[in-house]
Order: sequence, then structure tokens, then C-alpha cells
Amino acid sequence: MPSSQTIARLLLIVGFAFAPSIAAAQAKPAAGKPAVAKAEKEENEEKEEKGEAGEKKESVAKLPAAIKTAFSKAYPSATIKGVSTEKEDGKVVWEVESTDGGKGRDLLYSADGQVIEVEEAIETASLPAAVKAALMKAALGASILKVEHLQKGTTEAYEVQVKTAKGNKEFGFTPAGLPWKD
Repeated sequence: MPSSQTIARLLLIVGFAFAPSIAAAQAKPAAGKPAVAKAEKEENEEKEEKGEAGEKKESVAKLPAAIKTAFSKAYPSATIKGVSTEKEDGKVVWEVESTDGGKGRDLLYSADGQVIEVEEAIETASLPAAVKAALMKAALGASILKVEHLQKGTTEAYEVQVKTAKGNKEFGFTPAGLPWKD
């Protein structure tokens, strides 16, 4: 079984496999695109004001007491860096972005303080062997930027963000090394 250093070296040496798809994604917009982008931006801003799209930044002071209690009990040494709300399955959920011992951790809570999802930064060396092997095949020659472990109910997954010559790409894997999408 190759070591973490061997895997890292292979990822750096082998080459870049994503050039065609990344190049297409980064192609310059066609004429008329700025007007479309501006209209989409205005529409998204309007939806966000109404609470229909994406995350809405909130102050820590607005965090429900049940969430504050659950968070501080589970992570007494963590620092809250940001709070936001969004709708998921028609219900408002709260995201708490935090750091703990220099590691990032994002948690998704229901308003009553129940944890819905935990996303934690981990070291590459902590990845299961099957995930490392799948990553080697999927991300040939890419540099690893960020590795996260996700837990949502009984679902466990790993997300790995890599940097290629043409840009960043994210991969998701189950603990068995199978492809995974959120």
C-alpha cells in the first residue's frame, strides 16, 4: 500500500487530467453574457431578500439559544466565525462556521438545536485507503488544497478540493472510495 508521501508525489508528478473540461468552463463569455449575468444577479439578490435562495448571513446574536447551547456543549473550545440561514426542505436551517484548534468545522442545525450535518477539515493522511486510491485515479497530478469529512445522519463522505493547472476541482467519495455527490 503506498504511503501518503508516495500518493502526494504521484499526484504532483503524473500530470493533469482535467484540462479539457476546466478549459471549457473557464472560456470567455460570449457577447451578451454580461447583460444575462447582471439580470441573474439581480434576480438572485431579490430572491435572497425574500429568503428563497441561498444563504443569508446573520449575526451570532440572532442564533437561537438551543443552537448556542448545543454548539458550546459539543465544542467548548471552538470559535464561531460566521452564522447564516438557508431553507432546506422548506424549513429554515442555521449554518455555524467555526474553528477549533486551527481546524475548520461547519455545522448545520435545525432551529431546535439538532445537528443536521457536520463538515470538518481533516488531514490528507486521515483519508481511508480506498479514498486515497480513488483520489489518485480521479485527480492525477493535482495538488490537494482541502480535505473534509462530512457526516449527515448516517451518511459519511469525504470531499477533496484539488488544484490543477487550469483551476480548482472538487471530488466526493464514500468511505469505500466510490464517487459521491451531495
